[in-house]
Amino acid sequence: MVERDPEWAGWCAVLVNVNDLAAMGAHPVGLLDAVGARDASFARRVLRGLGAAAAAWGVPVLGGHTQLGVPAALSVTALGRTDG
Repeated sequence: MVERDPEWAGWCAVLVNVNDLAAMGAHPVGLLDAVGARDASFARRVLRGLGAAAAAWGVPVLGGHTQLGVPAALSVTALGRTDG
């Protein structure tokens, strides 16, 4: 999916994490990402989708790691907090 549609992959990575937190009754605090890409242009496409989704849900991207010159890969972790 990352190779086929990098912006959509970035968007979906945020979506599934925010949904998982909501399913557990948690409020999102932030996101961490790890991106692998063949070049900087491809990495920007992944991060553009991730950033757009993070903005749509009001969840900050707290940090992460990007590695260039490798096959396309994406991992996102969401941190959340419950009221209890």
